[in-house]
Amino acid sequence: MEHVDDFTAPAEMLGAQVSQVEATVKQTVTAAWTRDAELTKVVRYRAPTAERKQRYIMVLKNSGWVVGSLR
Repeated sequence: MEHVDDFTAPAEMLGAQVSQVEATVKQTVTAAWTRDAELTKVVRYRAPTAERKQRYIMVLKNSGWVVGSLR
C-alpha cells in the first residue's frame, strides 16, 4: 500500500467496528510465467497497471485492524 487516500469513521456493524478505507496501492507481478514472452503472447496477458485505487473494508479485531473484504 502506497498511502491511504480516504476512510470512514469507525462504526458498529453486526457487532463489530468497521471502517471503509480507500488507498493507492502499487502492484508488482511476481509469477515466473509472466516473464515468458511466448506464453504471455499466447494467453494474451497484459500486466496490470502498477498503481491503482483499492477499497478495503477494515474490521477491528483483538489483534488490531484487519482486512475484512476488498471492494
